[in-house]
Amino acid sequence: TFLLDAIARDGVDVHAQTVADIGAGSGYLVSALGVLGVHAVGYEVSADQVAHGNAMLGAPRLTCMGIRAIEQLAHDLTAPVVTMVGLLEHLENPTRVMRLLGKNPNVRYVLVTVPLFSPTVFFEAAFPRVHPRHLGGRHTHVYSNQSLAWLEQASGFERCAEWWFGTDIADLYRNIHVTLAEQQQHPRAVALWEEMFLPLIDDLQLVLDQRKVASEVQLVLRKRSA
Repeated sequence: TFLLDAIARDGVDVHAQTVADIGAGSGYLVSALGVLGVHAVGYEVSADQVAHGNAMLGAPRLTCMGIRAIEQLAHDLTAPVVTMVGLLEHLENPTRVMRLLGKNPNVRYVLVTVPLFSPTVFFEAAFPRVHPRHLGGRHTHVYSNQSLAWLEQASGFERCAEWWFGTDIADLYRNIHVTLAEQQQHPRAVALWEEMFLPLIDDLQLVLDQRKVASEVQLVLRKRSA
C-alpha cells in the first residue's frame, strides 16, 4: 500500500486510477493491486512469465514486449500511474525512459525501486569468491540519493514519498558465513558467527536505512507543476 497511500495523501482517488507496471514479471504486483481494487496492467519481456502470469490472473492482463520497446511504451502510455520495480537498473538508457515518462501528458505518478551504491558494493568487492547479489547479473546501474535527485529533476518529477530499506547487513552476514564455511579453519566458527550476528541484523540495517545508504530504495514521484 506504499504507492496507494502516497497518492491518496495527494488527494487523488487511487481506485479511479489505472496502474501500468513495466517489468511486471509474472504479474504479482498487478495481482496485488487487483486485490486492493485497483485496475492494473503489466508489460514484461519474458514470454514465459507473461503466459504464466496471465494464467494465474485468469485474464490477459500482461503483455509481452521487447526491452527495446520500453521507450516507445513510455511515450505512448495512457495510464496515469506507472510502476517500475527493479527495472531501471537493467535498461541501457534509464534516463531517457524517465524523461519520456516526464513528457507524457498522461503520466502523473511513477514508482521506482532501484539498487543503490551502498555498503553491499564494498562487501562484494571484499569477498570476490562469494556470489555478488547486488552487482551481479544484468545490473547496468546503481544509484545514490544524489543521482536519484538529479534524475527526478532532469525528467520533470519530484519526490512525494520514499522508503529506504536494504539487506546490506544480511549481505555482510552471508559473505562472512560462506567464507568461514569454505575455509573450515575452526569447526565451530560458523555456528559462533550465527549466534553472535543474527540477532543484530535488523538493528544494524536500520542505521543504514535511516542514513539513506541502504542497498535499495522505493520512491513515488509525481509530475512537477509547470
